[in-house]
Amino acid sequence: MLQQRYRYMSISALALAALGLAANADQGCDLSDGLALQPAAFQSETVACLESAKGVEADIYMQNELSRLTDAVRTSQGTDGLKTLKSLNEAARIHAFDMATRDYIAHSDPEGRGHLDRVRLLERTHLIGAFGANMAVISDFATASEAFDALKSDPVNADNMARAEFDHMGIAAVRANGRIYVVQLFSGVEGRRDTPLPSHISSHNYRAAKYAAARF
Repeated sequence: MLQQRYRYMSISALALAALGLAANADQGCDLSDGLALQPAAFQSETVACLESAKGVEADIYMQNELSRLTDAVRTSQGTDGLKTLKSLNEAARIHAFDMATRDYIAHSDPEGRGHLDRVRLLERTHLIGAFGANMAVISDFATASEAFDALKSDPVNADNMARAEFDHMGIAAVRANGRIYVVQLFSGVEGRRDTPLPSHISSHNYRAAKYAAARF
């Protein structure tokens, strides 16, 4: 589903995310109260959760096929193809894993965080402008073509696939519980920082991050 309200507020997402003080960055996976709220702790906990996942498997072939089919749609409509953005891939994978592990289906997690919130916690260099998200949960027996048809059957999802404002994409397909959880994220990158924003904030970095937020 396209999240229109993010278009004008997300350009400063990197700087705003960096203003939060990091919690314990070395924590393990504990989903009893959801994933950590601060960048360093969120990154550390998601890595621990993904590494310790049982009964949840990423389907790399389906991810690649869904990317190919999406670019085919764009090409047929005269729109440029999409580049891969690591933070979008990670945010998509984390949400697909979280839905499978905690047994829910929604664009937001039980704590109320949406797709862009997760991207903000992960992205340290790119400035995100336009943003959109597609999601589908289908039978474990579905082929990549059937999964793509399920995504594209929603008119908003189909619009996201073809939008010219988007130039980057991330995608995850996770198998668990007899289902395939597909999350597809899109963004328009409007700039890139030469120096990545820190996940841990010192007093010096706090001032720098606050200045960066003011610029955008």
